[in-house]
Amino acid sequence: MKKFSLLLLITFNIINAQEAKLYYTDYNRTIHSFSFLGANDNVVKTSFNTPAGVSFYNQKLYVSDENSVNRNYRFEPDGSLPEIVHDQLDGLIQPKSVFGFNNQLYFLDQNSIRKSNLDGSNVVVLINNISSSATKLVVANNSIYWVDSQTLNSANLDGTNQQVLTDEGSDFRGLWVENGFIYWSVNNTGARVIKRALLNLTSETILISSAVSPTGLSILNDLTVFENKIYWTDTGLDKIMRSNLDGTNIQTLYTISGLANPKGIAGNNGYIYWSDTYTTNNKVHRISTTSTNYQVIVGDQFNNVSAVDVSSGELFFSSNYLKKSNLSSGVSSTLSSNVGAIINDLEVTKLNEVYFLINNATIRKSSTTNYSPSTIINASGNEYSINSFAIKGDFIYWIENGLNTTVGKVYRSTLSGQNITLLYTANSLLSNMNIKNDNLYWSVLNTISRSNLTGTNVQTIHTNTEGDISSFTINCDKIYYSLSRYNFTYGLISINIDGTNPQLVKNTPTVLTSMVAYDPQNIQIACQDRQVLPNGANQYILPNYTQEFSLLNANCLTDITITQNPVPGTAITQNTSVLVTVLDEEGFQITECEFNAVLNSLSLDQNNAIKEFEISPNPSTDRITITSEFEFNTINLYDLSGKKIKTIYIDESNTYTLNVDSLTSGVYLVEVKGLETVSRKKMIKY
Repeated sequence: MKKFSLLLLITFNIINAQEAKLYYTDYNRTIHSFSFLGANDNVVKTSFNTPAGVSFYNQKLYVSDENSVNRNYRFEPDGSLPEIVHDQLDGLIQPKSVFGFNNQLYFLDQNSIRKSNLDGSNVVVLINNISSSATKLVVANNSIYWVDSQTLNSANLDGTNQQVLTDEGSDFRGLWVENGFIYWSVNNTGARVIKRALLNLTSETILISSAVSPTGLSILNDLTVFENKIYWTDTGLDKIMRSNLDGTNIQTLYTISGLANPKGIAGNNGYIYWSDTYTTNNKVHRISTTSTNYQVIVGDQFNNVSAVDVSSGELFFSSNYLKKSNLSSGVSSTLSSNVGAIINDLEVTKLNEVYFLINNATIRKSSTTNYSPSTIINASGNEYSINSFAIKGDFIYWIENGLNTTVGKVYRSTLSGQNITLLYTANSLLSNMNIKNDNLYWSVLNTISRSNLTGTNVQTIHTNTEGDISSFTINCDKIYYSLSRYNFTYGLISINIDGTNPQLVKNTPTVLTSMVAYDPQNIQIACQDRQVLPNGANQYILPNYTQEFSLLNANCLTDITITQNPVPGTAITQNTSVLVTVLDEEGFQITECEFNAVLNSLSLDQNNAIKEFEISPNPSTDRITITSEFEFNTINLYDLSGKKIKTIYIDESNTYTLNVDSLTSGVYLVEVKGLETVSRKKMIKY
């Protein structure tokens, strides 16, 4: 068995097929993943608060989520691959509508119309001080059109030449421009109508009214023109409706069951999409225009996420529920729709168990496949609450804080809740328990402290003078924490594991409420057969293959154990199967490699004595010098699979300098041959 933290030989390459990521939640009902390599922030799951406008541009679905979330999102048409295009960091206050035109995004906010690049960058304010009742924006014919509760308006693309096209009516909501016509809806008291006119507002016609609709009209929220039909959402009737372009043949496309408030509407590729802002139905839906194929596209129904963890390719998230989602497929399942209270913290182990903190009072555990909770830890008394916990090996560690005092305590017990031990008492409230490298970490307001696993050697390693630390996690030799600045702005900060070298990773629109670093340990090994060379007695002895592993791009996998079966030193007389197993620091198998140890065909003559030669420098980056006690005239170079790479013939000599600069990094076999002598050594090329 071989346990190590740094390997030099390069024979078996251990490569992480997936990079480690930071997963975190914010107050905007969103779970993110962030690459530690500096790639863009990705949205893993999101739940809308009030999805307002929906639109399509370049086969992408855009959704404005207003009221506390304040974001413009972008999705694939099936609702996958969510992206945040604009948020509070771009100054959004209450976004209502997004429209793409000429590779620019135009969007309607509370009191302004702005535009940006498609990636959300370079936000420019075009029009200020529009009515806060504005609900819909459309860009067409090199003009911007929008409606508010009292007027239908237009302006040039740069925001100039702003005009009121009509103010006849009240409660304008729906708007569309198509083929030289402008369509809009008006909710006059007792006279709900959809109108059409030329772009200069001449030839105005009432296409649809309550009098001609077979089901009547109630509250017309939005409309669009798609596949030569007018489609609109009717909030009062909870229907998606349509008609011909001249207003004839009015039909109900879909009646929403239950409580609903259908709002924005858009068409794309045979489907009608709409948003719903009702509290229990705040999602984006779609239905085929030619069948009854109805789907919820975006909007898992969950409240603000209180805690997350990731294990074995699954994301676990919670509030008063406990759910999990496969990171590859995105498919979600519910372990419990109501655990009885808010889950404040959770951790998933490799034994397929999830531990979770309920209502800051009780730590429970359950199987990750079948919800079957059992209580492990209760707070030590009514005067204390549990803030957070962490698991290391066979032990669970947790923080308890006084409810009426500023006393914080750190406890430890077995995973079954037995042998509870008080490790440390502080005259301050503690939070955010983490464990790394046999040390406990926690935060106190704007500081991070650590101790060893017995609660001794306590030291404050980091202080931030700009604000308080809301949550943190540890990856490799870095700590990442959410900073709530005293000026009410927020950021993601990284520091070294010893608390030094603070760096701003990114500003964030809100505080990050739960954070976890996840290394998928999806290991790949270049596993191939190996040649076994005979020793001086012409015996074949298995080498120690555990010494021939190198960690390549393996994230934090520096403390691993490698075992070999049969063990090194075993004598073999035939080709033999060898199993090498890689274990993590807790003894769980990460991966394994099975290969054949093949008796090398480059056998020695038993009657020849073994004579030595030296290779210098070894390892080498460019040149090696071979110095031998015997004269040689041939040099053969092999890789460790036994394949001959190069042969060099020279006049008999005791020394030769060989250029190896063109070789790839790895371990090679150098064979030196004289008239009656053959000798071999390994050479390492960097």
